[in-house]
Formats: sequence, structure tokens, C-alpha cells
Amino acid sequence: MNTPLSPDPERAFRLVSWNVAGRTSRKGERIQAIRRLQPDILALQETTAGNLPTFREALPDLGLVHVLDSRTLAAHPAKLIGPRKYGELLASRWPLDAFAPSGFEVPWPERILSALVRVPGVDVEIHVAHLPTGVGHGWLKIETFEGIFDRLARPSATPRILCGDFNSPQAEGPGGEIITWGQDVGPDGRGTPPPGDENWDGDDAAWDSGERSVLEAWPTMTLATSSVASIPAPSSTAGSGAAEARAASPRRSSAVSTTSSPASLSAPSPAATCRACARLG
Repeated sequence: MNTPLSPDPERAFRLVSWNVAGRTSRKGERIQAIRRLQPDILALQETTAGNLPTFREALPDLGLVHVLDSRTLAAHPAKLIGPRKYGELLASRWPLDAFAPSGFEVPWPERILSALVRVPGVDVEIHVAHLPTGVGHGWLKIETFEGIFDRLARPSATPRILCGDFNSPQAEGPGGEIITWGQDVGPDGRGTPPPGDENWDGDDAAWDSGERSVLEAWPTMTLATSSVASIPAPSSTAGSGAAEARAASPRRSSAVSTTSSPASLSAPSPAATCRACARLG
């Protein structure tokens, strides 16, 4: 059941989710982009040893005085190199109580960061995730989807928000239906074979099921209701890939997937509730 955080729009808060793509350049522009968006809660993906100090130093001056990052919480920080160099960050105007990284049974625990945010009047669970690409890391992606489902597909008395970069789905059909990376895109723009096809089995069917375990599982996850909108980036700012959620405006489940433009900091990316664009499978 989707539960609004509050029926009172005066108690709405602003969540900005942004994949910063591991970049260390144009640091000042990135901080200014965050300043202009004025988030109450900030969720960053692809933080690294190179860019994390900049964010940790600057965010308290923006009023985001409570900061957590998955690299600091990692049980084995020496492993966070190579393909595992990316982490997540949460910053908030209100206190954050971190959940143990071991709460999600996933191959790379640093790719998920979770905390209880002490929003005035209501506690909210925030989960920020960055899933590995299938093209680069194969079944690690599906194992991560399954780990998220196993952790969140249970009743909760506390509203939840799941946001981040899911690198999924592959596309959307004409009616907005999900086309996973286990499907092909047909000439009519629809996914083939269709989900649930009784003649469909093997790895592609398993992959399709893994993606859908999270992308279509909102009713089982007690996710809070929110509105999500894309934020166009001014040409002079590092605003690419930011997505905003206002957590008390009734709409659909509050899951936000964000992407970054690999070519330019200024190219805006759209964001959508539940089903958002991906860079690579």
C-alpha cells in the first residue's frame, strides 16, 4: 500500500537524487547546482575517493549538516577499488540514522546506502542505490535487484523512498510498459517476448524477472507517495541527471532513477516515477 508522508503540502520536503558519474572536475559548479536546487535531502550516486571530500566539506554550508556515505560505512574499504570504487552519499537537514550495509544481501554492499531520516513530524526511510551495469558486470546486476526486493518487499510502518540509478529498464513501450534488458524491442516498439510468455524460459526470462522484481514491485514495498519531476540543467551548471521528489505531493510510488550525461554536465536527463531512463544495461 502506498502511503503519503503527509496530507499537508506545508510539510513537503525536497529530495534531489543525482548520479555524479564519479567526476572530479568542475567541483564548484556541482556545488552551486546543488545550492540552486535547495534540497532538504540529497542522494548522490557514484561518489569516489576523488570527489567525496568535496561534497563532505561543502554540503554542511548548504544546510545539509547530516552526511553519510557508503564508503565510510563499508566493512572492507580496501576492496573499494576498480569496478567497486563507486559509493553513495546521503545528506540531510535533519538527523540521519544509518542502517547497517549488511541489511541488503547484495554482491557489492557499498552500492546501497540506507538511513532513517528524522523529518519533523515523521520518520522516513531513504534507500539510495546504484546498480551495476549488466553489460559490464553481468548477473551482479540481477543479484542486486533481487537483494533490494528481498529487503524491501515486506510491510513497514515507516514510509520509504527508494531512489538512485537502476540502469534499467532498457526502454518503455508505446503505452509506458517496461521493456527490460532480457527482452528485445520489436518493430512496434513493444518488448518481445511479452512478460509471462509460457514459452519463454532460460537466461533471458530470468533476467527479465530480476529487473521486474523491483521495477514492478512497488505495492509490496510500502513506498511513500511522492511526485517526481525532471530538473532541466542551465547550460552553465553541472545539473545533468538530477531528479527531484517532493515527498508530500500525492502521485505514485517514490522511486526515482537518475542518470548522468557522459558527454556534458549541462545536458538534462528526464526522470520518471518507477520507470526511468538508463545508460547501459
